[in-house]
Amino acid sequence: MEISSLCWMKNCSSTNSGNFSRTRGYLIVIDDIWDEELWIVIKCAFSSSNNFGSRLITTTRIVSVSESCCSSTNDSIYTMEPLSDDDSERLFYKRIFSQESGCPPEFKEVSGAILKKCGGVPLAIITIASLLASGQQVKPKNEWHVLLESIGRGLTKNRSAKEMIRILSFSYYDLPSHLKTCLLYLGMFPEDSEIMKHQLIWMWIAESFVQCGKENTSLFEVGETYFNELLNKSLIQPVYDRFGSVHACRVHDSVLDLICSLSSEENFVTIVNGTNDTISTEGNVRRLSLQSEVCCYICTCY
Repeated sequence: MEISSLCWMKNCSSTNSGNFSRTRGYLIVIDDIWDEELWIVIKCAFSSSNNFGSRLITTTRIVSVSESCCSSTNDSIYTMEPLSDDDSERLFYKRIFSQESGCPPEFKEVSGAILKKCGGVPLAIITIASLLASGQQVKPKNEWHVLLESIGRGLTKNRSAKEMIRILSFSYYDLPSHLKTCLLYLGMFPEDSEIMKHQLIWMWIAESFVQCGKENTSLFEVGETYFNELLNKSLIQPVYDRFGSVHACRVHDSVLDLICSLSSEENFVTIVNGTNDTISTEGNVRRLSLQSEVCCYICTCY
């Protein structure tokens, strides 16, 4: 969850759970509500007749939704605090500079200005830091100033999901074309999916996204470097197996929002999930992802 996420508590009891809800206490968490109307539907399943200390906790990134969730005087809103200046610097510098001394003096002023615009949001900080740490080299100071001006006001005053996506878009547009395509392909998978590394790379290869590399280097090996580059850019999150090796990845909700937005604009993928379908009768469907709570079907159309 981002810094703008909010959490609420409410005495509740489910009207559909029979005697259990009336005789026992329980805790229910509903994560990442985006729509006030959706909350109106959800809350119909609960009542205030349970006296066993039951609680309903909801989270959202939208202030108006948090206010609609507080329907009684016993409800409260908890606003997540941003990272402190020290923690923000520590996270930012650790990602960019390898030396123990931290930030070199010549980068102090511009890095402080960039961090201020990140507003203490961890995802924004690590995304911008990954953008400035190009491979093993730190980008020159003049490029830091260009990025600073491009961010605008950033998250200093406006911590909306829209502004967060705009900041994330800097990392997308900084990618080479082949990595942009590979990243957009992740929109084919449902939110919170654990995407297996080998499966994903072979799907990239089947789509001809992976370009031929050096002699004696297989397409899979090249695809693996693409995967690792997206990891290093913090655009995907690693999932480790019991041996400590990365065997899969996940996509942060905000990054997935960016991917889906860009995919829709470019007609890269059509998503049908029963709630927010993007299918259109006017354009051709290039890739189709049928998503449900149970499974996901992916189809490429030619």
